[in-house]
Amino acid sequence: MRKTLIGHSISSIADSSKILTYMGLIYATLGEHETAVEKFIEATGLDNYLAVTYFQGGVFNFLLARYDLAYKNFDEALLYLRGNPVSYVFLCPILF
Repeated sequence: MRKTLIGHSISSIADSSKILTYMGLIYATLGEHETAVEKFIEATGLDNYLAVTYFQGGVFNFLLARYDLAYKNFDEALLYLRGNPVSYVFLCPILF
């Protein structure tokens, strides 16, 4: 029983949009921008309101010279902010 519960917990963590976003940021830090973008796409597939993930996808699509996709990502980031201001307190995981 316990093993089943642990396995279930691990699988739900593995599919977390925030975990996938952080994985994308790690890949980006390693210079693997293509893989980073793939993780951002997976993350937004699970949570399409995660504006910061669209923004990060835009940054790395821009670096990969995919300007149309970058524009689309930035546009979606603005859309999903829903007029809310950016809380700069939560930018620490992105910047550092």
